[in-house]
Amino acid sequence: NTLYPTEGGALTLYNSDSAAVSLSNTIVWGNTPGDVWSSAGFGHVDALVAMYSIVGGDSVWPGDGNLNVDPLFVASESADYRLRQDSPAINAGDPASPTDPDGSPADIGAHPFSTIFGDASRDGAISALDASHILQNVVGILPAIDAYAADVTGNGDVTAWDASHVLLRVVNPEFVFPVEEPLVARTASGETRRIWWENANGLSALRVDNPAGIEAGQFVVELASDAVVTVESSTLIQYRREGSELHIAFARTGGAGDVLFAISGAAGEVFAPQVLEASFNEGTVPFEIGRPLRFELAQNAPNPFNPSTSIRFTVPDAGPANLAIYDVNGRFVRSLISGPVEAGRHHVTWDGRDAVGRDVASGVYVCRLTAGEQVTVRAMTLVR
Repeated sequence: NTLYPTEGGALTLYNSDSAAVSLSNTIVWGNTPGDVWSSAGFGHVDALVAMYSIVGGDSVWPGDGNLNVDPLFVASESADYRLRQDSPAINAGDPASPTDPDGSPADIGAHPFSTIFGDASRDGAISALDASHILQNVVGILPAIDAYAADVTGNGDVTAWDASHVLLRVVNPEFVFPVEEPLVARTASGETRRIWWENANGLSALRVDNPAGIEAGQFVVELASDAVVTVESSTLIQYRREGSELHIAFARTGGAGDVLFAISGAAGEVFAPQVLEASFNEGTVPFEIGRPLRFELAQNAPNPFNPSTSIRFTVPDAGPANLAIYDVNGRFVRSLISGPVEAGRHHVTWDGRDAVGRDVASGVYVCRLTAGEQVTVRAMTLVR
């Protein structure tokens, strides 16, 4: 046979009346400008004899067991020609061929299928290193990993939740990845969480009101300063800065606290990052941004006052509430609110009058807020 690589991307067979190329358990696919070119159309005998092979072209190449379908390599663009778990080449080789190393029927192709899910580092074992590689890939530090092995949740994408699942397997070797047994796919609580920034000790910490069930997160935050920053966490975390944007991915297991991560700047500079993108557990945990509401009665303003003052208060839950004024001896003066209120922040004005509309004398008065079993008070001073 005479081979002219300029004709066929993989095989060019010309003037081969007296000989033929034989293929078995072979993949010829995805080549440029084509996979096979033969001179059979110019009066010569077809030069390629293939059996139990995947050969590219417009139709199935003649021969027993041949296929004309995408073999589904792990990553052909980076020359990773191992077979994916759903490849049609698996167990489709010549029945007369020796079995694959795992004892299954022969596969078509040079690399029998043997994916170890979770082994993103391809070192033959599942470890925290694999979880770290996954997080590095998510934030763009490590552009090339075994994405097929890394996608242990089986959603078709590599995410921080995959890293969390890998950590769970490291801690508990009996843990089953969802991709291995789709019926055991795990979902987190649908309860909406609230996240907010809290500045303390030179750090901008991102907190969550309820960390239960949050196993992974991916964030893109924007920084207002050009200073060098670091990201700290008690869990496995990776981050990469690109201009003013900081890409962050973390994975955690049970027992992690309510601080997801903290950002620190040079010389203790405190940042107030803006969250541009965020997700927990591949988007299965909804969230809102903003400090959670808490039961609170603010100091009235102005104080001292004459003749009126504004009183602000917050209740975390809708329900009955009572806001009343008393003198320093505990005698009732006036009720400002008595009945149901919505959850949130409220304000009312006291005009310095009692329940029947009379101006009260100068002095110290007590404002008392009650909602459910919660009670709080503030002292106010009226100066006429």
